[in-house]
Amino acid sequence: KRQGDLLVEIQGQFDAQGLLNSKTHLKFLDIFANHTELLSRVAEAYSLLSNAKLKLKRATEELSINESRKEYLEIAVEELASLKPIEGEEAKLLETRSELMNAEKIIIALNEALQFIGGEGGAITLVAKAQKTLDKTSDRITKELESLERAANELSETESVVGRLATEIELDTSYLEEIDERLNSIRTLARKHGVTPDELNSKYQEFCNQLRMVEDEASQIEALERELESTKAKFIEDADALSKSRITAGKRLDQAIISELKPLKLAQSKFQATIESCDESGWSVYGWDKVTFQISTNPGTPLGPLQIVASGGELSRFLLALWVALCAATPLQKLIFDEVGLIKSNAMKNKILNIVNDQKFWSDDTFQTVRGHLKATGGYVGDKSMEPVFEKIGGLGIPTFILSGTNDSWVNPEAAKKIHQLISSSEMKEFEGISHWAFLEDPETYSKNILNFLASA
Repeated sequence: KRQGDLLVEIQGQFDAQGLLNSKTHLKFLDIFANHTELLSRVAEAYSLLSNAKLKLKRATEELSINESRKEYLEIAVEELASLKPIEGEEAKLLETRSELMNAEKIIIALNEALQFIGGEGGAITLVAKAQKTLDKTSDRITKELESLERAANELSETESVVGRLATEIELDTSYLEEIDERLNSIRTLARKHGVTPDELNSKYQEFCNQLRMVEDEASQIEALERELESTKAKFIEDADALSKSRITAGKRLDQAIISELKPLKLAQSKFQATIESCDESGWSVYGWDKVTFQISTNPGTPLGPLQIVASGGELSRFLLALWVALCAATPLQKLIFDEVGLIKSNAMKNKILNIVNDQKFWSDDTFQTVRGHLKATGGYVGDKSMEPVFEKIGGLGIPTFILSGTNDSWVNPEAAKKIHQLISSSEMKEFEGISHWAFLEDPETYSKNILNFLASA
């Protein structure tokens, strides 16, 4: 696997099995269509659409959680707004309550104080007598004792205050029940929300902010829904353009493959790339199309999925026809055939040799685009039909690694040597005493050589 990941591409005898997976059909059609810009647009549009869906999903889930809390917040805010808690209110209520509970004692004390201040023989009377006595003396003494007059005035004011307080306390005793109810309401809500009575007002502000956020989330959902609608419309626009491009390319691919089937002894066969649109659950970075290659290998028989209808040999020939069509449509960066000389079908061998002999696959422009390392082996040196390969292979000019077993009875080791001589940029490794299956007989050495070459060439 490590070796394969580093190679540009290797076509082997079992590659036709890839056609059995209908998911590859979409890839093949896109390669043929060569609409890379459309693919990029659709992939980007799908990414934006997926992100918009995810953001909306998360916001909706969060809103759902908060909605269940919204009712609690609304009730809490309404209760606290109705209560109108004030910081320090509990202490003041307790003080007032304490006063009211001792109202009788306080009123008696205040009344006694009134008698001492303004009653018969009280302070006011005594001060007045003192003033009257001093007024009979000289003006100088009277003037010096103005403080006595101020004392009389202040005593009068004090008498008024004490009298007022006594009256108020008598009136406030009727509010004791209301104070108890207020204290109970404050303490109940404080316990309910896990705070002190003095923290109730701050808690009220906190609940108001949370409720406002929940209400704002609803508007955010609306914005995300608009974003989703916009990104969905963009994806539909680009996916539709891509689908139309695939339909057009599919018709061309049908004709291209059918034209290649005759020399492969499949002249009576039919081929069709069917394109179906998936519902939204099937959308992806590749758009909304499902592509299936359908064939009919016998006249009069209906088209059916290639992976069901075709035999193993037919799969190989359809794959070859497909690659010919792809090569004609796009500049591919590969051209390696392993043991071409061993192919029994002259029709298929000639088709491959015609491809190899086609100058357009060997032009400088093609090989200038190659950015990789290729492993090549050759067929029998004595097979004259391979001469076009040997004639052209010298023009590779790219790093090439040739592996050969000295005891290989399937492929003449001399072929590997000849290819090594023809390709100046090649390296060669001979496995002493190894036959055709070096990767099985000495896998450690085989893998080490391949990986070293790929890392350094």
